[in-house]
Amino acid sequence: MTGLPGSRPEDRHLLDEPVEGPVEGSHGERGRRDHDGTVDPGGPGFKRGDAWWGGSVRFFQAAAGRATHSPDMDMRLEGSVVVVTGASNGIGRAIAVAFAGERARVAITYHSDPAGAERTAELVRAAGGEALVARFSLEDVATAGALVDAVHARWGALNTLVNNAVYWPAGFLEVEAWFLDAWRTCVHANVDGTFALIQAALPRLRAGAWARIVTISTGLVVDGYPGTSAYMTGKAALHGLHRTLAKELGPAGILTNILMSGVVATESRVRPPAMIDRMKASPATGRLTEADEVARAAVFLGSPANGHITGEAIRSDGFYVSPVRRESPAGG
Repeated sequence: MTGLPGSRPEDRHLLDEPVEGPVEGSHGERGRRDHDGTVDPGGPGFKRGDAWWGGSVRFFQAAAGRATHSPDMDMRLEGSVVVVTGASNGIGRAIAVAFAGERARVAITYHSDPAGAERTAELVRAAGGEALVARFSLEDVATAGALVDAVHARWGALNTLVNNAVYWPAGFLEVEAWFLDAWRTCVHANVDGTFALIQAALPRLRAGAWARIVTISTGLVVDGYPGTSAYMTGKAALHGLHRTLAKELGPAGILTNILMSGVVATESRVRPPAMIDRMKASPATGRLTEADEVARAAVFLGSPANGHITGEAIRSDGFYVSPVRRESPAGG
């Protein structure tokens, strides 16, 4: 994989995602992350020089002007065209920059934060990729076709679609508290908006030598999470969609997968220490998750290096187990 911008303390805010509630993300390095952005694997037998470890340690160590191509695994993405939705911050930004580190051309979409998308584009270019910024809204299916047309007009191809954008309701609501119209808005935005973009992209994806579709979801779809019924219903529908797409698109060589992330640790999401401790105890790894690890998994699944994985819902959350009761903002 690649060394990418974002590891320095002064750069870490670029990956923050100021969203309330469960947010997608993950963390895969063994050991702890030091304040300088490096990773100490810890424990006997794990050294920074271990071959399997090299790509992970270097992934976010390079600052914007120092991104380097890693020899650890050739993702064969140079010159490919990738669309990453919801890439103005957080996980989407990390995924976009990760693809750029593999010398891909990346279309970055935003819903309401064009400035954030432009900051992502700066990081993409600094990491060695080309960037295009475009608006896409899950609530407005017409923007799906416009996005695909803009990408094709710019680069004449499309190889990988990463569906990261989500519609998140204003707050947590128990089932009895939902108004049906609000429920429908949340479910339909997440399902219909994602479906519309996949449908619009398919002619361009079919036209290439290879194609991949990756949709970011959450392991909480499997485990459940109180107060998120509309959001989780929409995400669960996408799981079923991808299994069907795998059957329909497999003969054409198009591989399609769900990547289930965990609760993301970002500096903008400040929580009481007691709440943080309880959340760290939820994953089997004993720590919260980070966006760069979801990004690495997304790059692999969205590349020719993934030769035969399709129709899967893959967890990248440290085996997070959700609580029976939702954590309150006060940590109760």
